Amino acid sequence: METLVTEHNGDLVKRLADGVMAVFRAPADAVSCVLAFRDNADANGSPAPAGLRAGLALGEAYSEGDDYFGTPVVIARRLCDAASAGQVLCTGLIAQLAAASRTATFQDIGELDLKGLAAPVRASAVLPPDTST
Repeated sequence: METLVTEHNGDLVKRLADGVMAVFRAPADAVSCVLAFRDNADANGSPAPAGLRAGLALGEAYSEGDDYFGTPVVIARRLCDAASAGQVLCTGLIAQLAAASRTATFQDIGELDLKGLAAPVRASAVLPPDTST
C-alpha cells in the first residue's frame, strides 16, 4: 500500500490496525490510489477488495508531529465506517473535483448523518471508470 500511495502523489501518515491513513496532493490522486489498491489486490488474488472500505474527504486538516487532525480526518473516518465491504465513499466535493480526471465514476448516494458532525455530508460511491465512452 505504501508504494501505491507514493506512486499517486501521496504520503503515508500512519498504519492503523486494519488499514492506513494517507494524505494526497489532489482528490484525483486519492481516488486513483484507492482504485489501484483494489485492482492490485484483485490481480494478486487477495481477498482485500471484498473487505476494502475507504473514506475520502477534502478540507483543512492540520498536522501535529507525524499525524493529521481536523474535520476532514473525522469525515474520512466516518465515511470509511459507513462504507459497506468493498465500497469506497467520498465527499461530494471530492466527486466534483475528481470527475474531470476520469479516473473513476461517482454515484451520488445523498446526504449521510455521520457521528460527531453537526451537519449531514453529501457523499458519493467511487466506482471504476466508465470505459464505454
